[in-house]
Amino acid sequence: DGLECLRLTENGYNGLYPRQSDMQLEELVLNLFRQFQCEVGKGVMERQLRDLEQSLNPEDSKGLIDAVNRLISEGYLIYKAETPAFLFLTKKGYNRIYK
Repeated sequence: DGLECLRLTENGYNGLYPRQSDMQLEELVLNLFRQFQCEVGKGVMERQLRDLEQSLNPEDSKGLIDAVNRLISEGYLIYKAETPAFLFLTKKGYNRIYK
């Protein structure tokens, strides 16, 4: 008897790795700022975002960067590509988190 190869179908993949909504992914990002009790103009290092990304399933990991980009484009966060890179909380972002 030889071993048979099993293939994961798309439905099986989706069952293993259900995708969180865009809003849920945005909240995961904003939770980093809550965790560090960030105020306006304070931020988290990009490395901390990468740590969060690595803790997620593959589907959520793909969507996380899109969520960050949405938060930036909507004025909740500011990205500064210095060394190290940081994400900073804006007044609008602060109001979304704490009010």
